[in-house]
Amino acid sequence: MRIIRERKPRLQIARTPLEPQYWSVHTHSRYSVNDAMPSVNEIVERAAQLGQKGISLTDHGNMAGAVELSTAARKNGIAPFTGSELYLVPDLPAFRDGYRERGRKSVTYHLGVTAYSTEGYENMVNLSTLTHKNFFHKPRVDFAMLAQLAEDGRTGGLAVTTGCFFGFAVQSLIERGPEATKSFLATLESWFPGSVSVEIQNHHIEHAETGGEWNDDRVADAMVEIADEMGLPVVLSQDSHYVHPEDKSDHEALKALIAFGPDPDEAVFPGDGFHMVDDAWMLEHHGRARYERGIEGLQHLLDRNTLSIPVLDTYSYSVPEVVSSPQRRMEERVHSALHSHFEKQGKKVPQKYLDRMDVEFEVIEASGMAGYMMLVALVTDHMRENEIVYQTRGSAAGSLVCWMLGISNVDPIRWDLRFE
Repeated sequence: MRIIRERKPRLQIARTPLEPQYWSVHTHSRYSVNDAMPSVNEIVERAAQLGQKGISLTDHGNMAGAVELSTAARKNGIAPFTGSELYLVPDLPAFRDGYRERGRKSVTYHLGVTAYSTEGYENMVNLSTLTHKNFFHKPRVDFAMLAQLAEDGRTGGLAVTTGCFFGFAVQSLIERGPEATKSFLATLESWFPGSVSVEIQNHHIEHAETGGEWNDDRVADAMVEIADEMGLPVVLSQDSHYVHPEDKSDHEALKALIAFGPDPDEAVFPGDGFHMVDDAWMLEHHGRARYERGIEGLQHLLDRNTLSIPVLDTYSYSVPEVVSSPQRRMEERVHSALHSHFEKQGKKVPQKYLDRMDVEFEVIEASGMAGYMMLVALVTDHMRENEIVYQTRGSAAGSLVCWMLGISNVDPIRWDLRFE
C-alpha cells in the first residue's frame, strides 16, 4: 500500500505543562530490524525523562528486547509491558499459497499483544515461539492459532491492542465497514476476554490510497465510536520508531537505504513524526475528548500491571565446569596434540610453534577463557565423532590452540594467521 505524504493543517494548542499520564503502548526498538533505531535503554531513559509510568516494547514479530526492557524499566521505576507487534494473517496456509502466486502483494496485518503479568509474560513467550515455528518469510500467526491458544488457556495476562493503520481492525473498517471491525473485535474479545483495547493514532497522514476518504483523524474518530458501541477501552498510542523529533531525518535515511521498490521515498514514513511523545503532543493531536478517552484506557492497563520476571533478579551467566583446572587441562592437551602432530611426520616441533603456543597460553589465561575454550572443544569433539559438519569463524580461527584442540583445522603458522 502506498501512502502519499500529505498533511492537514494542525490545530494549534498551547503546549502548557501537563501532569504525565500518557505512556507508550506501541514502541519499536532496533530489534524491529530495518524499521526502528533506538536501543531499549534509550527508550526507557526517554520515558523516564518524560515522567511516564509505563512502557510497552512491541517490536515487529519478536521479543528480543524483553529482558533488557524488564531490567531497564525496573531501574527507572517504570512498569514494563513485554510484547510484540505480531504479523497477522487470517489463514496461514492460504496466505502461503497466495504469496507464491502474488509475492509481496499478499497482505499481512499488524496486531499488538503485550504482557501485563508474569503469567502473561510466559504466555507471550509461548505465542512468540508459535509465530516462529510458523515462520514464512516472517514469523506469523493466524486466527486458528489464536483460537487454539485461547482453547488451551494460554491467553491470560495478555492485553491486545488493535494496532496501527495497517492493523486488521482498521483495514476491516476501511475495506468492509464498521460491522466487519466489530465482528473482528468481538472475536478477539472471545479469545482475550476483558483484555482488548481499541488503539488510536494520529500522525496527521492523509491516506491517499483510500481515494481521499480516510485520514488519521477520521480513522481515530471511527474507532472510538466503535469502541463506545462495544464497551471497549480506548488507548492512545504513538507508533514510535525513534526517540527524538530530530532523529526523523536519520530514520528516513535508514528507510530509503532498505527500500525494496524503485522509488526510495515510498519506504519513508509519512506524517509529522514517529518519535516518543508527551501528553502535550497527544492533546494537540487528538483534542481533549479523544485524549481523555485514551488516557483512561492507558490507566486501566497500567493499573493491571503486576509483571515481574523473578529469575532476572538473581540471574547470572553459568558456564558449566568441564574440568577442575581448565587452563592446565588445555595446556596438557595442546602440548600432547602438537608433539603428536610433528612426530607423525618424523619431526621435532619447530620453535616458532612452541613460541606461538606460549603466547596464546598467556593470553588465554589472562582473559580467563580456558574454560570457554575447553567447552567449545567438548562440542566440536562430539560433532566430529558424530560426523556433523561444522566450520569455525572469527579471530580465534587463527589460533594455534584452537587448531590443536580440534576446534579449527587450519595451521595458523603455515598460513600466517593472527591470533587476536
